[in-house]
Amino acid sequence: MKCKNCGKSVSKGSKICHCCGCNLNISTFEKSPYPKIVAGIVIVLAIVAGIGGSFMLFPELQTIFDQKARTVETKKAKLLKETLTEKEIEMIKPTVQEVETVKQTTQAPTTQEEIDSELISLGYADADYADYPTSLDRFVTVSSADGAYTFTYPIYFFKTAYYNPKDESYELRTVDDDFIVTITKEDAPVPNDPLASCNQLYNQLMPQLDSSASAKENDRYYEYLYKKVSDTGYVRCIVHGFYKDNLDSGIYTCSVCNSETMYTLTIRYITENQKTASYTPKGYLINSFYRGWSISGCTYQLRTYKQYMVGDEGSKK
Repeated sequence: MKCKNCGKSVSKGSKICHCCGCNLNISTFEKSPYPKIVAGIVIVLAIVAGIGGSFMLFPELQTIFDQKARTVETKKAKLLKETLTEKEIEMIKPTVQEVETVKQTTQAPTTQEEIDSELISLGYADADYADYPTSLDRFVTVSSADGAYTFTYPIYFFKTAYYNPKDESYELRTVDDDFIVTITKEDAPVPNDPLASCNQLYNQLMPQLDSSASAKENDRYYEYLYKKVSDTGYVRCIVHGFYKDNLDSGIYTCSVCNSETMYTLTIRYITENQKTASYTPKGYLINSFYRGWSISGCTYQLRTYKQYMVGDEGSKK
């Protein structure tokens, strides 16, 4: 059989023409007097010209027209679906390849540029050189997204300072990456046992660091592991040392764990000639991060660089 509108061949029993979309159940196309068609075209052109002019004068009409058009298309699609046979529906279904193409365009970001575009800037960064702070007015305080803690960091010291909403972590880096700070959040390694969780972290990090007697005597290694759960439900593990395979590469970690979650403040930094960070600007900044992290367990407030250098502990919280 042939479509009465466009004349193309269609399958027997089809209700819709796949070429022009005509409803084959309606016989309004059997007669098509040319005068009516010509008159209709003239009327349509006049209407289009009028509508076009109206859109130029009244942009709001364009929005209304678009909304009406989308409504009509939706109704047409619904009608088409109701009148198609099962065989015809199968013919217009997307192929597996088409579905996979759509999936590929909606994947999570994979390149570093895509990942960076999702990071949230903390502000007070973009420093071209690391100007170490010496006074308390150089610090700002940030509240974590989950409300579990606050931390302080120096303004205009880091080149980049970001919050990553995907894993709820923070990362701050100097321009030459010689001082990097991260605060991470993860599930407790051993659920419902914060002591075991902290011990596991300690046992993973310890073998990598120089914990020799000489390192301890020269203030190049320090550790403190809580033996019991605090009143707030936390266990803490603090390790500060230098890697055995690179004695100029230092690391400071303070992990705070409860029965469900582990938060870890990690500071990685570079020294020269295997010098200790104690009583240096870097040492002061490490101590300031520890004091300024609200769940670190420190009982003292931030202090000035001058207080740090003379051993003045400052004020209690």
